[in-house]
Amino acid sequence: MPESEVTGTVTVNEQPVLEGQITFHPVSGGGKSASGRIEYGNYQLKVPPGEKLVEIYGQREIPGRYSSELVNGQKVLMREEFVPARYNTKSELKATIPAASSTQDFHLKPE
Repeated sequence: MPESEVTGTVTVNEQPVLEGQITFHPVSGGGKSASGRIEYGNYQLKVPPGEKLVEIYGQREIPGRYSSELVNGQKVLMREEFVPARYNTKSELKATIPAASSTQDFHLKPE
């Protein structure tokens, strides 16, 4: 089955998701999922056409809180998932992907 080029932006509370992941799952349960990175609020990936359940994850650094791990001898800021569960683990977000290339923007609201 041919895949469609899908691009778009992802924001939470009108702020771009700087680093995250977006996944399109077939609503019917059959077929394959498509997943890609969100960088600076933008994503681009190939998705099989049809009705999709969308999961969006976004991580951000927590100012002033450091992980116990060192990377190259340096302290690293801890990260947290800040996209509400209703958009990922408990997602009800849906999108219809056409056969042609499309733009699918997601402007999410905080809890």
